[in-house]
Amino acid sequence: MVINLHNIPNIYCNFSRFMIFSYHQFLFFKDMLKKFAYTLQDKKIFNQELSSFLPQRIIDIHVHLWKRNHIKSEKLVGEQINQQPFLDQEIVDGFTYEDFNKIIKVLFPGKNYEGVFFGFPYRVGEIDKINLMMKEEILKKEKDSFFIPRPKDDYDFLVKTIKKDGFLGLKPYPDLANDVDYTDQDTVCISDFLTESHLKAANRFNMIIMLHIPKKRRLNDEKNIEEIRNICSTFPNIKLVLAHAGRSYCPSDIKESIKKIKDLKNLYVDTSMVNERRVLELLFENLNIEKIIFGSDLPVAGIKGKNICINNKHYFVTSEKYPWSITGVNIKEEDLTFFIYEEIREILDVVLRLKGHKDIINKIFYKNALNLLNDTKVKLGREQSGRI
Repeated sequence: MVINLHNIPNIYCNFSRFMIFSYHQFLFFKDMLKKFAYTLQDKKIFNQELSSFLPQRIIDIHVHLWKRNHIKSEKLVGEQINQQPFLDQEIVDGFTYEDFNKIIKVLFPGKNYEGVFFGFPYRVGEIDKINLMMKEEILKKEKDSFFIPRPKDDYDFLVKTIKKDGFLGLKPYPDLANDVDYTDQDTVCISDFLTESHLKAANRFNMIIMLHIPKKRRLNDEKNIEEIRNICSTFPNIKLVLAHAGRSYCPSDIKESIKKIKDLKNLYVDTSMVNERRVLELLFENLNIEKIIFGSDLPVAGIKGKNICINNKHYFVTSEKYPWSITGVNIKEEDLTFFIYEEIREILDVVLRLKGHKDIINKIFYKNALNLLNDTKVKLGREQSGRI
């Protein structure tokens, strides 16, 4: 039996691409996230644990968009697919701005939830097509987007593109590095995919750089620390945001290393896919509130599961076994909620114990990102109008 969506309160969406079933009472997205299921339990979690604490306006600084035809035809194989849900086409096979709006209306009913968008930053992606989609389908809607640069993109090309199109940030990625094998992360340095030309262009426009750091030891690798410090000191107008808090999913990833970079005035972190409470506590203990920015990593954050830390190693837990996750015979999908809800749960659990938590929550989920974006918009506007 099919239940009419109108019988479910607080769901506002385009009904044409959803179905709801009576047994589990869930919404199912047919064409984007292949495993997306929204249950009455999820609705209860949002209403009772999240909604009243979250601000009315939310900016998510970490959202990926791409289309199915942006992926090159070769089959995705090897070590990366064992680590990256994004590369698992059994889970997600494209995620557009329209998909984003539909899923947000389900996950965050009644909230004004905006994204900062960038594409699919892997070498199997058609980067030119992806950046063009950002220009045509995001920037022309006056939404915010970051450009994916490749090592070959020189200063003049980037300056021309940024001024003409209005990108507010760069999203370099280790997999795009030339002449290295990213299946062995330790062969990649930040400078292999984030070049001096990229940095000079970003510095000129006061841009945000969303940096996914390489190497197996992440922030515990001294080469990463050295390069991060050099970028922040040499290019002071850049706002360097460490994606996933520097890929810090376990406390051991950041406990000591955060002390080596916390003094950098133009260094920030986003919280995307960080589900470990102690990691978040370490961020709050070492960084000013203004340096911590909410990000989700949608669409992957729309999968059900949780990031956990076992013996200083990070694992995705899901109800089904995927190349990139672990599960157990007794774990059922109805026992889990979305990665994005788990992340927000942990953020709120930490922040609600702090004095002035309402203002802190508003900064993390809205004001901090807004301030960074506006700073770039002011500088870019001056450049575009000739008022440098």
